[in-house]
Amino acid sequence: MILIAKKLMELLQTIRQVDEPYQAEFRLRHKKGNWVHVEARGMPIRGNQGHVYSFVLICRDITKQKLDEEIIRK
Repeated sequence: MILIAKKLMELLQTIRQVDEPYQAEFRLRHKKGNWVHVEARGMPIRGNQGHVYSFVLICRDITKQKLDEEIIRK
């Protein structure tokens, strides 16, 4: 759980720095021990005065897609 929080905080910091929609891929170890590939997309939400007050963040599991790509490469 700590690793997930750390990855998401890093992603939010990057979104804040680039100040535009951002996409990233990373992998996390599932509690069962296997690796899960995750795609995350996010963007900052600004208030009337231009300050970032929130983020929209969407994450999805792309493990099957990555495994399929690896099969095609081989």
